[in-house]
Amino acid sequence: MTPDPFFDTIRRGLQAFMSLVAGGVSAGLIMLGASLFAGPYGLIIGVPALLIWPIGMLVIGAPVWAILHWRGLRSRSVARTAGVAGGAASVLLMAALIFGPSGGWIMVLLLTLAGAVSGIVGGHVVWTLAYGGRDVRAA
Repeated sequence: MTPDPFFDTIRRGLQAFMSLVAGGVSAGLIMLGASLFAGPYGLIIGVPALLIWPIGMLVIGAPVWAILHWRGLRSRSVARTAGVAGGAASVLLMAALIFGPSGGWIMVLLLTLAGAVSGIVGGHVVWTLAYGGRDVRAA
């Protein structure tokens, strides 16, 4: 029995949505934990990151994922690289705006590293849920 194209599209859309949310929550938890190593001021970014990461995965991650998917870039290494780039860039921008003017560049670097690590986790979780943990070749 072949699946109905309409419901198959709905199912795939929900699967993509849930994998993006799961990736965002995973990355947010990693960011929260990693920010604790940056001292008490790390919580200024860590706690909001737990809430912002899932939203960022839907607003920014979804279009990036769609572009990578349509271009046939569906491997684990591409997902992790995109996660590192997105995680590090977003945290670097936020940390530089908060801590940079006061000369807290060590804090900026530590939090950017935490953002990169959380980005790897988020990208890997999305890739695993979306592609079943295996590299998929473009059709």
